[in-house]
Amino acid sequence: KAMEIAMVSVTVALTFDGKKCKSAVIVLGAVGPTFLRCSDAEKSLLSQEITTQVAEKAGELASGACTPRSSARASAEYRSELIKVLTRRGIMEAASKHLK
Repeated sequence: KAMEIAMVSVTVALTFDGKKCKSAVIVLGAVGPTFLRCSDAEKSLLSQEITTQVAEKAGELASGACTPRSSARASAEYRSELIKVLTRRGIMEAASKHLK
């Protein structure tokens, strides 16, 4: 029987004070035995106006917070790149919903 299993997952939750990020939660899944909170990436967003550059830096920090394994579904390098991209996208989407 076929199963659908995530290569990686990224969850982002942001709160704002005006245009600046007041709090941030970034959680990664399918990169280890349990979910992983990315505190360095979260801290990089605090008191910042969310820009593409800020989101890209947080994505790099999130990717560096874990050591994904290669498997039949995806290589470790591909998973690391996915974490960067999905983290950036999640941050930008959360910010765009707030700033509308």
